[in-house]
Amino acid sequence: MNNPTVEGFYDKSETYAETYALDHLPRIQAMFDRYGLRESLKGKRLLDVGGGQGLAGTLLDPSTDYWVIDGADIKPAQRLCKGTWHQVDLDYHTFGSEDGDNCLARKPQWDAAFVLEVLEHLPGIYNCVVETKKLVKRDGDIFISVPTEEVWHNAIFPSLLWPPQNFLQWLRQMALPLVDPARDSAYIYRPTGRGWPAYQFRCRNADWTESEMLFKKDDPKFYGKTPQEYCNL
Repeated sequence: MNNPTVEGFYDKSETYAETYALDHLPRIQAMFDRYGLRESLKGKRLLDVGGGQGLAGTLLDPSTDYWVIDGADIKPAQRLCKGTWHQVDLDYHTFGSEDGDNCLARKPQWDAAFVLEVLEHLPGIYNCVVETKKLVKRDGDIFISVPTEEVWHNAIFPSLLWPPQNFLQWLRQMALPLVDPARDSAYIYRPTGRGWPAYQFRCRNADWTESEMLFKKDDPKFYGKTPQEYCNL
């Protein structure tokens, strides 16, 4: 399937969706093993930002309160595990704020969040991280993964994501320091089989205000451009 539709992408009977799982799950498993997440997240409230069908949820203990927010409407028949799904616009919605009928912001805060292979697709990368921070407890973990420079992966914002030193600087600006900088600052996942290499980060959600940002999350500089135009900024 060349250019799959959203419906086709999340249809488990489609070859593309099966390929997606084969390419992504080993990378998620490696992160779980590296940080001991099967045990440390047991019984916690976990938010999977851009989590799609819930691949990460298939590795979690059933006692984990697992929530997925994604740009697509993931139908019950397309979900891979037990959990709660909500459709939000990760680029623009204030999904971490008390905003109209937004039920996420009225729930108790989450213990941790995953943002895996998501940011490289978003022109609203600032918005996604700002709103995710609002939903995670202070000192909670936010796990982030982005493909390395070797991978052309629909990257909208390469000047921010790569090289990793740029991204680490941005994480510090967003009050998302690494939990163990000496160990994790240069960690690169390299597949032994299918999939692609990725930078993986375990960050701590610290206190922060938007006034500390170099650019506001709604700065028009970051919207309405093609990937090539972003490369030339």
